[in-house]
Amino acid sequence: MRKRSNGWFRFSLVVTLVVWIAILAGWTDVVQSQTSPNGKPNDTAEIKANRERAKEIARKAFSNRRQAPNELRESIAKAEEASAMFAELGDKLDEAEMLFESASAFMKLGENRKALELSKRAQILADDAGGLVERSALLSQTGTAYSNLGEKQTALEYQLKALDLLKTSPDVADSVPLAMFFVGGAYFELGKTA
Repeated sequence: MRKRSNGWFRFSLVVTLVVWIAILAGWTDVVQSQTSPNGKPNDTAEIKANRERAKEIARKAFSNRRQAPNELRESIAKAEEASAMFAELGDKLDEAEMLFESASAFMKLGENRKALELSKRAQILADDAGGLVERSALLSQTGTAYSNLGEKQTALEYQLKALDLLKTSPDVADSVPLAMFFVGGAYFELGKTA
């Protein structure tokens, strides 16, 4: 019987290890290409298609600003569908926008508690995503919901927060007059005038 050389054994061991490393590396690349960090599908074409579908649903949800109550409820249902799709895609600002639009619709329907709930959920998303104008708009909307519920001082506090947030960046200076208008309205509702 012939004895194996130590060199050949080492060589075959190294080759085997390299092959296994390559296989494992290739396998992890395949898994990573199919999933995102949160474990969801990461097929770029599928994500783009889902995002476009969600945006189309969002456009249809509130394309008509003058809606009857039954139409508002239909729009809210579409917005909820789009919001869920945006959440699945991780698009926090788009999800927040759908919640904002739904909250506005609930205010038109006189359902201010539901509007307040949605505005607060949207605020969390916008805070995470960092949209300055969106965050300010949501603070203002929350203030309006509180005002509609009769909580005028809380409404003023939210309107002031919205204005203060806009003052932090010169890039959004064109939004400051509208925020000032809402602050003035909140002061007026408290019976305070200049």
